[in-house]
Amino acid sequence: MLKRMLIIDGDTPTRLLLAKLFHADYHVTLAPDVLLGRRLLDRGAFDVVLCDLGARAALDAAGAAQLARVVYLTDDPWCETAQQLYQDQSHPLMAKPCRASVLRHLVARIASPPGAPANL
Repeated sequence: MLKRMLIIDGDTPTRLLLAKLFHADYHVTLAPDVLLGRRLLDRGAFDVVLCDLGARAALDAAGAAQLARVVYLTDDPWCETAQQLYQDQSHPLMAKPCRASVLRHLVARIASPPGAPANL
């Protein structure tokens, strides 16, 4: 059974590229905005969430339990929100563009339960 992934990103080419990158290993659900992303999180469990950093505040406000396994993506790694994530290390953050192999490895590590081998 494939693990479930939610991708929240307002940029259509980015969303589709990420879906293509992960479709063989995950059942991918796409959300073009944080409102739909929040509704999807409320309805079902996801093993991992890929999310544009711009949606972080709205997801935090939702208090979604899913956020333990989220990887944030940003095209501005120097913004205040990105710097805060770097400092508190609460969630992984990848700068866009990034190497597909590095992102796949990170997602596999995040999506695997503690102690289980990552599906690389």
